[in-house]
Amino acid sequence: MSIRQSGSFGNQFVRHLTRAAVLAVAFHARSAVAQPSAPAQSAEIRFAVLPLPVGLRDGATVMRMDSTHHPVVVRKGWNDMVCMRVEPGEAAWDVRCYEATMARLIFRAGELVMSGLTIDSVGMRIAAEVKAGTLALPKQAASGYRALGPEDAYNPSTGEVTSQMRIWHALHVPFATAEAMGLPDESTVPISERASTPYVVASGTWWAHVMIERPESHASTGH
Repeated sequence: MSIRQSGSFGNQFVRHLTRAAVLAVAFHARSAVAQPSAPAQSAEIRFAVLPLPVGLRDGATVMRMDSTHHPVVVRKGWNDMVCMRVEPGEAAWDVRCYEATMARLIFRAGELVMSGLTIDSVGMRIAAEVKAGTLALPKQAASGYRALGPEDAYNPSTGEVTSQMRIWHALHVPFATAEAMGLPDESTVPISERASTPYVVASGTWWAHVMIERPESHASTGH
């Protein structure tokens, strides 16, 4: 997911995979359970699930990268959401959560790119693997969430969130088009209107998703 998008889709996509693919890789490491101190773990979990609706936070699996850059489970959850703080992220505070099927799809796309496949070929390869039955698409719109903000956007001791924190939601619908969903394409929605108008990013591609931004003034207390 990317807010205030600029540049070509291909460049945005590569930047995203360098971070988001790590999260999806982590999804496959559920058997390795990390054991940080209780206060540190509590603070880590609280921020990791911040972008999720309150009702989904307690059940989300929370991941982190250990000192050897391997993904480990901080908390194994029971719903289909997987969350992890991205470090280094695009800002001091950067966390992403994905529905499990979409996380696997992102992971596969990341594998393909890292193996040398060109950006333009990823969509066709994913479509072929889905047709062959070796890769599954979400059976319905799959949610993704993100929180992003500078150092003063979040207080890790209290969980307080300021208006500097950007929090948004996306519904991933691989290969769907903006026209078919009855929504505007991102290219037609001015930045000034994006906080009040859902729009489609990467229409028609495997990465197609509906962006649902929250107002700039959003501020809340973390769980």
